[in-house]
Amino acid sequence: VNFKGGSSKTTCTYLASHFLASRGYRVLLVDLDPQGSLTASFEISRDGAPVRGIDWEQTIAPVLTGEVDDALPLVHQTHWPTIDIIPASVDVYDAEMQMAVETARSGVQDNPFWRRLDSAVRRLQGYDFVLLDSAPALNLAAINAVVAADGLIMPVPPRNLDLEAAVKFAKVVHAWTERLPGFNERKRWLRLLLTQLQKGSLSDQTHALLASRFFGSLIFNNNFPMSEAVRRGSAGAPSCYEGSNQVDRSQAEANRRVREALDEVFEEMLTMVQASRGGKS
Repeated sequence: VNFKGGSSKTTCTYLASHFLASRGYRVLLVDLDPQGSLTASFEISRDGAPVRGIDWEQTIAPVLTGEVDDALPLVHQTHWPTIDIIPASVDVYDAEMQMAVETARSGVQDNPFWRRLDSAVRRLQGYDFVLLDSAPALNLAAINAVVAADGLIMPVPPRNLDLEAAVKFAKVVHAWTERLPGFNERKRWLRLLLTQLQKGSLSDQTHALLASRFFGSLIFNNNFPMSEAVRRGSAGAPSCYEGSNQVDRSQAEANRRVREALDEVFEEMLTMVQASRGGKS
């Protein structure tokens, strides 16, 4: 989550799913962004047939509006055998509008819209991890994601505006969730992940140091690297976790190096999750 665009939310989610799948975990992705960038990063099929277009009935939108409470019919397969996805399309915008109108009419107390995603996703069986990718906005779908989550990862580039936006985002989320009955019944963890860090940039290194001093233990120790191999993967090309016979030796070596760096990031996340579960893997 992060309501500022360009922070690498989708890229982190996409590559985290590949990392977890490569470690033998079964993963469900839920795309909450109407832009559908995460959805577009995968080859999607349903009952063995390729899916070329995504409409309302195939997205999380009917769950968000309360139209359905069973998310299983929305689950699609990807080209990774252990990664499934509930895709997104522009129709998720319509769900957001419907929720806003409904909430304005009935009020927050009488309309527990924020529990819908949580309730639907927790009924699904057979997944080790569910990764939620929200839109670059603090909207009602994002509130659903915050409520459903056991933990929140906020990707933040090491720049003044992005770091200030992270503080504002946390304050707004806190103000929102204080108003939601039952929100504090379950503890959640929050960590900031510095993204797009360029090792050769003095500015990035300085801001990363200041962020670490200001946020302390709220920041992951490892940073998400900026690299051409990461960009290629997020643009639809095979990621560094996907083998390909079409890369030359130098590109294969670049993939290996960035994969090692990403492994450190995701291993730290995995340790965090396991600790929050009481050490259970």
